[in-house]
Amino acid sequence: MVRRSGRHEHMYDHEREAFIAHATALHKTICNTSGSLTTSGEEYRVLAELNQAICGAIQKITGEPPAWARPATHTGTGVPK
Repeated sequence: MVRRSGRHEHMYDHEREAFIAHATALHKTICNTSGSLTTSGEEYRVLAELNQAICGAIQKITGEPPAWARPATHTGTGVPK
C-alpha cells in the first residue's frame, strides 16, 4: 500500500507568500487586459468577477485585503507647510 504524504490544513508561510505573489501577478494581468475592454462587455465582467474572487481568497487566507485593494492612508501630520 502506498502512503500519501500528509496533507495540512493551512498553508506554510512560504506557500502563502508564493500564492499571494502569483495572485498579485494575475491581478496585474487582469487589470492590463480589462483596461482595453468596455465596462459593459461580458469579458470585462468576467475578468472583474475573477479579480474579486482573487481579492477575496487573499483576504480569507491572510486575514486582510491584498495591498492593491487597501485604501491609501495619509502619513502626513495634516498640517500644511
